[in-house]
Amino acid sequence: MEFVDILLKRIEGENELKRPVNALICFSKVKTGKALGALMNKMVRFRPDKSSVTLLNLIDAEQAKHIQDENTYKSELFSDIIQLSEANKLSVRTFVKQSENYVEDILRTADEYNCNLVLLGIGSSVFNSSLWHKYLKLREENNLPEAALQQLDEKAASSLNNVSTLLARNKLSTGIFVENNYLD
Repeated sequence: MEFVDILLKRIEGENELKRPVNALICFSKVKTGKALGALMNKMVRFRPDKSSVTLLNLIDAEQAKHIQDENTYKSELFSDIIQLSEANKLSVRTFVKQSENYVEDILRTADEYNCNLVLLGIGSSVFNSSLWHKYLKLREENNLPEAALQQLDEKAASSLNNVSTLLARNKLSTGIFVENNYLD
């Protein structure tokens, strides 16, 4: 192989590593969203200018009741992340969505905005290593995911079911961030 061919292959390979990141960051707790936004900015600051971040704050009906003005809420929630993203020349989209089906909303948003990375933020009160370990142990004993989920309380079963369904249906690179007293 000629030296020029070797050099071209190396350059092409490096270009592949530097392709834009179009990330979807999903979360329900403000602290988790801010942590993921800061993490994403650190991850993509060396990427080309065409990278983008879509921030999707999924809330339930109870959380929605406490939001008086969505624009003010979004401004307070996303201001730090937007400033950092703009400094890194990232395109940023922000959404607050009341959701009954997190998995469908995440998959739909990732598809709609052509994302190639999904980051899912979960609070440690909702999803933790002991819960995951218990689920895996129950699943191993029962050999059926549904039977294992039935042995957990409703909130834990719902959380695990959502995460496993998202991982099974989503064909994109996916990261799960468990917020456990994150400090910036």
